[in-house]
Amino acid sequence: MIADELEANLKATAMDLMEKSKDMGLIINESKTKNMVLSRRTHSQTELVIGPLRFGRVKTFNYLRVDLDTNSGRHDKFNVSQHIRTEKHVKSAKRQKDQVQRKSQLLTNQPTKSDFNKDLCEAMVAANIPFNKFSNTIFRSFLEKYTSKSIPFEATLRKGYIDDIYNQVMDKIKIEIGNNQIWVSVDETCDVQGRCVANVIVGILKPDYVGHSFLLRSEELTKTNHNTICKVFNKAMTILWPGDIMYNNVLLFLSDAAPYMIKAGSVLKNLYTKMIHTTCSAHALHRIAEEIRGQFKTVDELISNMKKIFVKPHTVLLCLNR
Repeated sequence: MIADELEANLKATAMDLMEKSKDMGLIINESKTKNMVLSRRTHSQTELVIGPLRFGRVKTFNYLRVDLDTNSGRHDKFNVSQHIRTEKHVKSAKRQKDQVQRKSQLLTNQPTKSDFNKDLCEAMVAANIPFNKFSNTIFRSFLEKYTSKSIPFEATLRKGYIDDIYNQVMDKIKIEIGNNQIWVSVDETCDVQGRCVANVIVGILKPDYVGHSFLLRSEELTKTNHNTICKVFNKAMTILWPGDIMYNNVLLFLSDAAPYMIKAGSVLKNLYTKMIHTTCSAHALHRIAEEIRGQFKTVDELISNMKKIFVKPHTVLLCLNR
């Protein structure tokens, strides 16, 4: 609670508190913060404006088990003044002040990140080496011996450095793509555990040469349908252009010929009006081959039996190899 006899002093104290709160990562809750005037005179003003914030006025308020209202006189003011001077209130105020100081020290005394750990994390990611390799004692001893550095553990890199590497790479992608026109490819696949993961790849369209392509997003899907594909597509574009999506710069959408992909392409065309949806040629050839195989069942059965004879039995393979 902030109290003062003059409105100007009250605003100055509140502004100072707001500035210090920002340094500690705290934000004043405008909707829950109220103001009340204790006076025998009537006040027509309904809001207290302090900087960009507006605090509504209330007629009753309970402070330290003392009920105050707008008609309170000197007697209530005396009770509040007496309570502020009590030992209980002084200890409580000091305890709150110490807590604020400790929080401020924790925020200002954050440990600085190591450049070596950051470079090591970036090198491991670039070389596609899992972080769990650092749990190998021989590998750790080798690195510590020839680098004379303390080698971080997997948890340290994941919690403190991998996000920085990710943001750094994403910033490079955003800068390189910029305002260029792009193509987008979305494909989903399932792993051995049955999880479906969608990958979004984007590339720069150039008239005279092949532009660079980037893996922009990978996301596990709860369901595989046109709705989830559209959401993944739009999330990827939001990452690429966080301020304002450049809908007219997406000219080509590549996907397989699955029915839900075709439906997703038709839905996305409503937003990306200049986009052309093209299905993969390899999938089209595969479908043609499947149709041909279905028309010649006898030949298909012959080839299948030949595979069973010559490919699968181990003894036949040994004889052929001799």
